[in-house]
Amino acid sequence: MSINGFPHHLSLRLTLKRPVLASMGVELVNQKAVNSSLTCPVLVTSVSPYGLYMFSHLDLPLQHERDYVLRFDFRLHEQEIILFGRVVWCDPSQHLLCYGIRLQLQSEERSRLLCLLNDELVRMMPTQKGIHEMYQRVSDQVLRTTNESIWKI
Repeated sequence: MSINGFPHHLSLRLTLKRPVLASMGVELVNQKAVNSSLTCPVLVTSVSPYGLYMFSHLDLPLQHERDYVLRFDFRLHEQEIILFGRVVWCDPSQHLLCYGIRLQLQSEERSRLLCLLNDELVRMMPTQKGIHEMYQRVSDQVLRTTNESIWKI
C-alpha cells in the first residue's frame, strides 16, 4: 500500500524508549464532528509520519467496521502534539489491546511531525550521527514525494 505514491512501510518509525501517555478521544463519527470532552488514556509506543502504535484497554472497532476518527493529544519532549487517525488493525496483547492507527495529516502537519521525530531521535541517541543523517534523508524524500504528488493532481 502507498500513500501519495510513497510506500508508507518504507518511512521510518520511531519506537519510543518509554511509552508516552496520550489522551484519546473521538473527533468524528460518520464524517460529523463529535462535541465530547470524554477522553481515555492510552500508551503510544511508536510514531511515524503515517501512523502510530498504541495500547488501550478499550475494544475499538476497525476502520472498515465503523467510520470514525480519533484524536490523540500528547507531549513529546516539551512539544504538544495533536494527531488524528483511524484504527486499521488490532492485536490483543495480554491485558491490553495493541492498535495500529493510520494518521490523517496535511503536508505541513506531516513536516512538523517529521521534525519532532528527528529531534526526538537525536535526543535518544546523540552519538549516532549517521542514523540521524539517514533519518533526515528519508524524511526529506517523504516530504518531496508527498509534495510532488500534490502538484500532479
